[in-house]
Amino acid sequence: MESVKVWARGVFLLAVFSSTVMLLVPKSFIKQAKFVSEMLLLLCVIVPLAGLLRSGTAGPQPTSLPTAFTDFSLGQFYSMETAQRIAELAGKCGVETQEVSVTTKDGGFSLDRVLVAVMPGSPEDRLETFREAIGVYTGIPEDKVEILVSGP
Repeated sequence: MESVKVWARGVFLLAVFSSTVMLLVPKSFIKQAKFVSEMLLLLCVIVPLAGLLRSGTAGPQPTSLPTAFTDFSLGQFYSMETAQRIAELAGKCGVETQEVSVTTKDGGFSLDRVLVAVMPGSPEDRLETFREAIGVYTGIPEDKVEILVSGP
């Protein structure tokens, strides 16, 4: 049932997108744009039917995804990318980081906390500039960013 919902959502979104494009296309290209959008909609409808017909035959069945892909989540990707951007930003601000940790909530798309461990000896003014740069560059509120000076 879920696959039918995904398919119907795809057809609907393609129809909305096609309608929007038709409004933006110059009048001289209306025939071509209409043809392309109709072909895309036709393909969107036919491809799942072809898959159903193929699954009824005794041909080779598709294999499952490798475990590297099944363990992947967009929330983890968001977390890793945000941590990488903050580490790059630290280098540009002249702050040497030891570790950047980003924790998320609500399925991984809402930041919960950003913890940045910096090397000792970083001047306070650079750390404050770095904190402000995180807010400006990434849009993360300052109250969610914690900067810890590690080591003696």
